[in-house]
Amino acid sequence: MLSNKNILIVGGSPVALDLARSFKRNNAKVIIADVYHSPVSRWSNCVDKYFRIPPPVQALENFKTHLERIILEENITDCIPTYEDSFHVSKIKNTLNCKVWISDLELLNSLHRKDHFIKLAAGYFDIPKTINLNEFENLSQSQNFIFKQIYSRFANSIYIKPSQKVLEKIESKSEWIAQEFIDGIEYCAYSIWENGVC
Repeated sequence: MLSNKNILIVGGSPVALDLARSFKRNNAKVIIADVYHSPVSRWSNCVDKYFRIPPPVQALENFKTHLERIILEENITDCIPTYEDSFHVSKIKNTLNCKVWISDLELLNSLHRKDHFIKLAAGYFDIPKTINLNEFENLSQSQNFIFKQIYSRFANSIYIKPSQKVLEKIESKSEWIAQEFIDGIEYCAYSIWENGVC
């Protein structure tokens, strides 16, 4: 099924490497493009070609031009952006001449911003008590909460059951949320969906 696919993965992270291995097992051609010289996926035998591209934060138009050229020269059928690159690819996805597996920017923001996401999840799951740090009045109860920046990744900018002193040092409290700490097993999953089909 994937043997006629030429897949461009934007980003060279361990997740990209896992995707590359999966696609290669299914006989797809796998191309990776990343802003770094030597991401972990670059040296994998599951990656047919690697391209270094300009960082989109500094030069979105240049980033777009490079992706367009790769898509044309490598006959790319599908583009899958990963991590922060997803936001940049979402901005230009309608200009790329292949199937781009990313949602619109508005939906991405809703899912990535932690205070918005928890409101969306409330209709489907049991969720932990979640409030903006500006509204967190009893700092002495901080040992029962996790504190996170509304935009963060890989457990960056997170405090688990911190002391009151740690919280008092946080500036821009409106950019943080407090979530009730729930002990248990962590699960992480990745899948790609289109119109409700995985």
